[in-house]
Amino acid sequence: MSDPGKMKLDCLKAARRCFKSTKALVTECRNSFEIWFALHDFKDRDNAGSAHNAYDPIFKSTMDAHFLVLVINLFILGDEDSKRRQNMSLYFLGRKLAGAGLISHVESEKWEATLKKANFHHERIKLIRDKYYAHRDKNYTWDKAMHEANIHVQVLDGIIAIYYDYVSAAAKCLKEKCASHADVATTIKESVADIKSQLGELLPYGNSSIWKSRALRLQKIETNMTV
Repeated sequence: MSDPGKMKLDCLKAARRCFKSTKALVTECRNSFEIWFALHDFKDRDNAGSAHNAYDPIFKSTMDAHFLVLVINLFILGDEDSKRRQNMSLYFLGRKLAGAGLISHVESEKWEATLKKANFHHERIKLIRDKYYAHRDKNYTWDKAMHEANIHVQVLDGIIAIYYDYVSAAAKCLKEKCASHADVATTIKESVADIKSQLGELLPYGNSSIWKSRALRLQKIETNMTV
């Protein structure tokens, strides 16, 4: 016969583990979105031409990397598929909170209803994740993925906001600390603003001893691999 007290304790432990993971994921989502959006916005400005062209590989690679992080993390957070045994999703978190007796089953259903508001958008995220990042379809391009997903900046921003509110509510139940959504967004925006003035210092690094020794190492590898 199962022990209800032990089951509650197990659920509480699982909820705490899941909270830490989901909090980290949703914070990464906000950070990656703000960085991606800031670089995208800078790229599109009329006066950004020369600076953007000079740093084009950095801009493009950074934007691509942060969008990848955003898509993968949003997919994990909103994944409801029990077959994947996802123990870092917000659905899992809500169910474990209910199992621990920290929210009622009625409240749990309300929480899930909130997540389902973002569910239609989650399917769009899943499309990009499945067809472009996780299982690259033959001749499938970035432009095609974005066209099929039909997802916009405002939608991405909104999904992150819904997920962050969910994590904040969980933090209150678990009596854990969680910075406000606005604070996280403001911090990363200020960081992005601060680094703009330092972008001009990136190119001279190519002349530093570290970069020169790295270039020699790469040259050796290339030489050794030459057939």
